[in-house]
Parts: sequence; structure tokens; C-alpha cells
Amino acid sequence: MSIKATIFNVSRSSVSDGPGLRTVIYFKGCNLACEWCHNPEGLSFKREISFIQKKCVDCGRCKTVCEKGCFTESGFDRSNCNLCEKCAKICPSNALEVIGKEYTPAELFNEVKKDYRYFVRGGGITISGGECLFYADFLVEFLKLCKSENINVIVESAFSLPKAQIEKVIGYVDNFYVDLKCMDTNTHFKYTGAYNEQILDNVITFSKKTNVTIRIPLIPSVNDDIINLQETVLFAKNVGVKGVELLRYNPLGASKYERLGKSGKLFASSEQSSEQIKDLVSSLNAFIGEKDFVYCII
Repeated sequence: MSIKATIFNVSRSSVSDGPGLRTVIYFKGCNLACEWCHNPEGLSFKREISFIQKKCVDCGRCKTVCEKGCFTESGFDRSNCNLCEKCAKICPSNALEVIGKEYTPAELFNEVKKDYRYFVRGGGITISGGECLFYADFLVEFLKLCKSENINVIVESAFSLPKAQIEKVIGYVDNFYVDLKCMDTNTHFKYTGAYNEQILDNVITFSKKTNVTIRIPLIPSVNDDIINLQETVLFAKNVGVKGVELLRYNPLGASKYERLGKSGKLFASSEQSSEQIKDLVSSLNAFIGEKDFVYCII
């Protein structure tokens, strides 16, 4: 039996996940619980039902097919849902949607190969999540297919997992983009549910073996203070990573939590301004005596 992985999105023509136009594959499931996560549909390893209230036309079809009585006058009660998917299949307005689809390596490759014309023009594939490296065995088979077509591959990861998982795929990856949220391990634990020693150790180890780029999601009042940013950039330079990319705060993920029956946390109502980012990039590069080591694409 072929190995399978659960994917919650295949996003095309991305310009913010590596060079050129890229197809980004989002694997479902993560071992961190970042309070600012803007892809909460990637947290659980299991398939889920998304419900968008404003799309609902109150046709009642979901009630007629649901054997668990999940649909009541007060809304969608997920406590008894067995993911039979009947409600999503019958919903005429797509208010109900199944999040997560299983693929074999060959099936996923056939899906992303539709974008091959972008890959040969400086683009490629970016593997993301969730935490995609929990699917390392699947990725080995999938990336072998990608490399047979000389497709550029970037892996986005938190590196909060055993070295063996990273070692499995290292020979098929052109660059690792590693999220590094906080240098203080207690702050890291407070906001993500995990300490950061393993992450830092993995960055040190693998920056000596392959291309590693650090990415810092700028979360207001959590990790955007100048002390944390200077410590992160200095660490990155000292261990030999290729560069540090600053990621603006994304407040748009908050609405996704409600669709999944979860509670999200909003740290700010908008992203950082272009002027703020420009000043921050300039300040951090000056701090370490570099010109373009720290950057922000969008």
C-alpha cells in the first residue's frame, strides 16, 4: 500500500514563499500551537469540517443527511461529528467544506506538475504546513519525483522535531525556511506550547550542512521588540544561515478559527506599515554590519 499524506491546500502562483512563482503545498498537522497561527486548519492532523455561516442559505439539507444530529437551531455542533462528510457533499452554497484531502506521492506530484511551466522559469515548489516534516517518509517519495524533473524545492518548517526527520529529506531540498519565533525559551513556550532548544540546535546543525534561511513572524507585543530581534539576527549570522526574512503580522487568520469552531487570538488589527518594516530592516542590518542579510519581501 502506498504511503499517504493529508494536504489542506495547494496554493498556486505564490510570490512570498521563495524565488519566482511557486506552488505551495500545505500539509495538515502541527506539534506547535502558536497563538497567532493564521492557518489554524493546519493544526490538527485530522480532517475537519469548515462552516462559513454567512454562506449558509438555511436550506436544511445538512440536517436531513446528518445521522449524529450536529445541526441544531443554534448552529453546527461538532461534538458528535464523525466526519462522514455527507453534509459538505450536499451543501449547495459551499458553506460546509471538508478540510484535508489524502494524496499518495504520485497523486500529489501529478497535481503540482500542472504548474511546471512556472518551475522552469525560476519558480518551484514550497512544502509548508502545519509541520510538513512529520510526513518525512512521504516527502522522500514525493521529492524524488520533483527532483527527477529538476524542480526547485523549499521546505518551510519550525524545526521543532528530531534531527532524523530532517535528515531524511535533506538531499532533496534546495533551501529550508525555518520559523524562529523567540530567542527566549520561556516566551517561546508561553506562546507556542514548546521550548525552543531543539529548534536552535537543529538550526545550528543543519546550517552547516545545507541552505537555511531564518524567518521571523513579527507578532506585536510578543517578539517584535528590538532586543529579541537583535538576538535572533545575531544568532543567525553566527551560525551561518543564508539570511533572515521578516514576515509581517497577518491578522486575517482570525476568521478561520470561527469556521472551525475554535477560538483565535488577535494581536493587532493590521500588519506593520511599509515604513516600519523598512526602518526595522535597516536597523537590524546596521546592527550586524551587513547590507542585505535581513530583508522583507512584502
